[in-house]
Amino acid sequence: MIDLQHRSNTSVPFDIVERVRAQYEQFPYPRYPLLAKPFWQDGVGGSSLFSRTLMHKNHLLFATGQDTLILGCGDMQPYIFSCLEPKGARVFGIDLSRSSIKRANFRLKANFRKAYLMVGDLDSYLVSGSPYNFSHIDAFGVLHHLVNPGQTIAAIYERLAPGGTLRVMIYNAKARSWIREIAKIFCLLGYDYRYKQDLRQARQLLVLAKKHYHLLAQHLASMGKSLLTNDSRFIDAFFHEREVHLSYTSWLSHFAKTGFLHLGFFDRYGELDHLANPLWQPPASATMEALIDQGLFRGNFELYFAKPGGEKQAGSSRLFASLRPPRLWFTFPETASLSWPKQLFIWQKYQKRLSSFCIDDPKSFPPMPLASWQRLARLGAVMPGEGTWQDKLLAPIAKEAPLYESPVKTKTVSDDLRVFIENRLQKLAITTLERRRDLIFARLSRL
Repeated sequence: MIDLQHRSNTSVPFDIVERVRAQYEQFPYPRYPLLAKPFWQDGVGGSSLFSRTLMHKNHLLFATGQDTLILGCGDMQPYIFSCLEPKGARVFGIDLSRSSIKRANFRLKANFRKAYLMVGDLDSYLVSGSPYNFSHIDAFGVLHHLVNPGQTIAAIYERLAPGGTLRVMIYNAKARSWIREIAKIFCLLGYDYRYKQDLRQARQLLVLAKKHYHLLAQHLASMGKSLLTNDSRFIDAFFHEREVHLSYTSWLSHFAKTGFLHLGFFDRYGELDHLANPLWQPPASATMEALIDQGLFRGNFELYFAKPGGEKQAGSSRLFASLRPPRLWFTFPETASLSWPKQLFIWQKYQKRLSSFCIDDPKSFPPMPLASWQRLARLGAVMPGEGTWQDKLLAPIAKEAPLYESPVKTKTVSDDLRVFIENRLQKLAITTLERRRDLIFARLSRL
């Protein structure tokens, strides 16, 4: 029999920050193999120069420095940014987990890269721990795990130099409602991620459930096979110690109230093709809220911001050259058919633009369909100047929002899943088994 009361008091820190730290110490995220060499070109959207091209397009002046700070850097981002940032720039990173920083330093040394990494609470570091003002800060998948995101956003603004840029990724809370249902089911079943047996049973439950709940199977497939095999990913999704659930409008209000200028919205999956290019013209909050409520936008929010008051005009930077373009650029129907020489040419022109902030001249490119140009512009791969071409690449490329085909929800529980849950509940040392069982089955019916 499992004593839940005993488990709940077993060395679990009460403080949110300490609970999150304990989670990442035991399960560093994303915990890819140490000798794995990530395809860093896929991270181009996070670089300071990518953000600066959006500033340049909006005729804004830059910060004078070249220091980049990665908040919640984990074990992979420092290597990626050390490849992305221009030569001579300094990359700093901070993470709660000592394990993640150790792994990050190992990866940097193994690939002859350099970054300045620290273990600590990023809120404390932003407020009083850093002697620097940064020209670019990256917070990818971080803000929604913090105690007070609004306070952190204000601290980021203060730590940025005038003309500095910020890239964030924030969870789409409504689109993750199914994840919260699973997390609550795991909680009702008394699963604790610190116990291997509980993790194994939690996975078994999902494997059984996805055979019966087709929408759940669709959701799990969209997150990749490693979700069910990688402990760190599985725990980050269903057992995370802290996740803030704010609307798109609420997040934007935090940034606007602080003083940030909204530069762009990165539409990773082409869900906003019926709107003007969101990277150049971020959609209105009301438009986004309507799409989210209707289930027509399911991706996370990847946003770019700037702190006004820069002093520097566009200059030149020396980049680490690469022959392999980002894979995302050429996975869309409009770009997948482009030949390898054309893909390579586009990538080389992009690197040139980033290093000198020159404007793309469509006449200097090989012939491409307008649809290819439009898709590449939405990904930031091309950026023509003012005039007819810019108008064409700003325009929508679809007549309406893409529709998702969702399977019909299952309202009954399969026999094998019912037996699995009943067996687990019988092992719990609690007196409200029937009530708990009813709650679990009710949540399953929502999947």
